[in-house]
Amino acid sequence: MPGFTPEEDAVILALVRCGVPFTRIAKEVGHGAGACWARSRRLRGLSVEPEGEGVLVNPRRCHDCGKPTADYRCAKCRALWRKKHHVQPSAVEEDGI
Repeated sequence: MPGFTPEEDAVILALVRCGVPFTRIAKEVGHGAGACWARSRRLRGLSVEPEGEGVLVNPRRCHDCGKPTADYRCAKCRALWRKKHHVQPSAVEEDGI
């Protein structure tokens, strides 16, 4: 089955915003429910596709500010946390935190 058309994308987004279940959206656009779910996440910017790979991954978000990061906290929030809790940078490097 070919990919999604711009018209199907518009239908998916409209129905997702209305709270329609993905099984009903799938019947409406003629794709599987899982494909519609994944497409809606991509269209809403909740998934990113790494360059050179065809696999979707969900980016981690910083616990404090919500910015995309590879760790629990982004570098800025981690520095603020260390300062607030009086953690020295040398202690962080030794413990691997």
